[in-house]
Amino acid sequence: MNSSSPWNNGVIQRNHTTKRLTEIIRRALNGENVNIAIMGGSISAGGGLTFDNEDLRGMYYRVFSDWWQKTVEPLTGSVAKLHNLAVGGTSSNFFAFCYSVLLSPNTEMNLVFLDFTVNDYLQFRYSKFPMALSLEQLTREILSERNSPAVMFINFVHGVSKIPMCENLEVHGQKMLAQNYGITAFSLRSFLCSSPSVKWKKFPKMFTSDGNHASILAHAQMALMIINHVRQLMLSVLDRVIRSKEVIVTKFSLPTEDNKITLSDCPLKLSDLPESVFKSYRHDFSEHPLCFTQITPDCTTNNTIHQTLQVTEIGNIGFQVIQKVSINQRSPLNQIQPFQFQTFRTDGYGGWKSQSANSMLELEILIPFSKPECILEGTTPSRNVAVAVRTNGYGGTALLWLNEYEERGVLIDTSSMFGHTKLLTIARHVIPGRHVLSVRTQTPGTFILSGVMIGPTYK
Repeated sequence: MNSSSPWNNGVIQRNHTTKRLTEIIRRALNGENVNIAIMGGSISAGGGLTFDNEDLRGMYYRVFSDWWQKTVEPLTGSVAKLHNLAVGGTSSNFFAFCYSVLLSPNTEMNLVFLDFTVNDYLQFRYSKFPMALSLEQLTREILSERNSPAVMFINFVHGVSKIPMCENLEVHGQKMLAQNYGITAFSLRSFLCSSPSVKWKKFPKMFTSDGNHASILAHAQMALMIINHVRQLMLSVLDRVIRSKEVIVTKFSLPTEDNKITLSDCPLKLSDLPESVFKSYRHDFSEHPLCFTQITPDCTTNNTIHQTLQVTEIGNIGFQVIQKVSINQRSPLNQIQPFQFQTFRTDGYGGWKSQSANSMLELEILIPFSKPECILEGTTPSRNVAVAVRTNGYGGTALLWLNEYEERGVLIDTSSMFGHTKLLTIARHVIPGRHVLSVRTQTPGTFILSGVMIGPTYK
């Protein structure tokens, strides 16, 4: 790795995120641990690297964590704890509903890496809504967390036969999000797509043998940009500390009354965010969403996913329950040793699976009532209901509907060249209470229902 100019040009710094990260660094200097969450698709899950037998400890966030462990931790006692939530073939719309379900309970994120530039572009490029809409929804959810985490956009480049495809989310709305919310972005596009002379040029060392995913060298260059950025900020903070001879730590404070902490029954979120970029689509946003999913970033643990939405099977003809099906896994998961050379991915999925036509599934969904004071401004007590399915090369179709409204059902086709997580809205303006989601397969083929989500309906 080197720190040549093209790589430095890949860092676009925004003051608002720098302020948040500065506070995290101040706390680290006081010995507080830093929780780092990684959300993304196959690149952050190790896609491509596993087939090249690369050590996954060379992925960008693990290199950053290793630098922190060797450089920052010995001086401060601050430990960087990684929480990798990445799942192959999964875009930001899934995480906007479900990231809190995938996190370990009571985990407060301090720093969040969002790696969706490739997946969101590939999945939403033909959609009728702005391509960066889902990323904005996720970004707002994270930035409004009560402990004010810092967010960074991690922008890799998709390849075709090791030729970089320069059209990605960066030029289709992500830059506007970065400017609006003050997000610092790290990009390989500024190097791989820096001039017309490199168009259609192959970069064999920057992609894995499949020609699509970021290579171990690309991960190293991404890690270098992140490390240099954090290091410079840390030196700046240390310089101010030395001059002032003190560390000032700013923390979120809960409301108090008579020196006693008072907790609201509503989800605690900060709301001092700028107006949304895609405000005309605000009815599609899902603040405080609820999620039930069998998609997991880690098939190797026995930890139970802490669902936020209650879903119960009440009828089943022809569906089987599957759990922890590994994504692009070639060897048994029990071979994985977390502190040794690692060449195995851990992400996977589960849910209800059918392979024949006329299979039938009924799920009871309990949509909770919200107290009047908890209903967000501009929203109603009713909810939107969405589902997550996993696509595959032999996918089938199914009709999904809520309650007795079969005539309003949504037909979902899960056939796709590449396996990915697909979200679709099934019903809108659904009142709180008990509801039944029905699924009936229409054609032979693999149909997998992997999740159910709800979010608010706007007036």
